Formats: sequence, structure tokens, C-alpha cells
Amino acid sequence: MNRTMLKATLIALSTTMIASAAMAQETRRGNGTRTGGTPPVVRTAPTPQPTPKVVIAPVTPTPSVDAYGRGGTSTRRIDHTQANQDAMIARGQRNGSLTSSETAQLRAEQARIADLERRAKADGVVTREERGTIRRAQQQAESHIWQESHDREQTGQRHGNRGWYRGWW
Repeated sequence: MNRTMLKATLIALSTTMIASAAMAQETRRGNGTRTGGTPPVVRTAPTPQPTPKVVIAPVTPTPSVDAYGRGGTSTRRIDHTQANQDAMIARGQRNGSLTSSETAQLRAEQARIADLERRAKADGVVTREERGTIRRAQQQAESHIWQESHDREQTGQRHGNRGWYRGWW
């Protein structure tokens, strides 16, 4: 390619670019006409069609809800309280604030509460009344644990807090 051909190509390209820029400017101004008087063709992207969403819902109710939407057999709060009370009994036994007979009585009370929970779950639904019965039993048990661990009866000390040798003088 010689110099003149190269120059001509550059001029042609620049005129094309200038013309397309002017046409875009007229369209932006809202003129709506080109040099020939015809409105510009505006092409828009096709609007996307909404995709159908498929929701899969379980046919059977979840285990924590019965067919009528009431609470099912989930007793997480009751189980959590039960675990805390078992830990309190074990701690009292370890630190000596509960005697072996007190520990046995408190563990028997915990077993009765577990039996209440088992019977409440037997029909598949733990009703509000059953939950209330279990909660009241747990509150009484917690009160018993506190009373027994604070009644000054301690393992290994038969003579009160003074020790066995203090009684002699």
C-alpha cells in the first residue's frame, strides 16, 4: 500500500466515524430525524421472559408439627432444661453439697420427669397442657436441687462445718 491509499482510507474512516457520532447526537437530542428525514431505527434488546419457578413442598408434615400446624413432638427446651438439671446434680455430687441419698432422690425425680415426657410424646403430639405439666415438674425439681444443695448437709462432714475435732474443746 502506498501513502495516498493509506491517507484515503484514514479519511474515509474518520468521515464515517464523524457521521455516526452526529447521528447519535441527533438521536439523543430528540430530533428524531436524520438528514433524509426518516426517523432513526432504535433497536432494543428483547425482554427476557420470566422463568417459571418450581417450588417443591413436602407432602407430609415435618416431625415438629402435626397435621393441624400445632406443636409436635419436639421438646428441645424441655430437653435442654433436663440436661442443665442433670449437670447441677452432678456438680453438687462432685463438690460434696449433695449427699448420696439426696442425689438418689433428685435422680429419681428426674426419671419421673423423663417418663412424663415419654408419655406425652407417645401419641405423636405434645400439647400445650402436657408441656405445661412437664415445665412445672421441672421447675419444682430445680427448686428441690437448689434446696438440697444449700441445706448444709455435706458429704463427709457429720459434725457440721466445724469438723470432727472441733467438738472436743
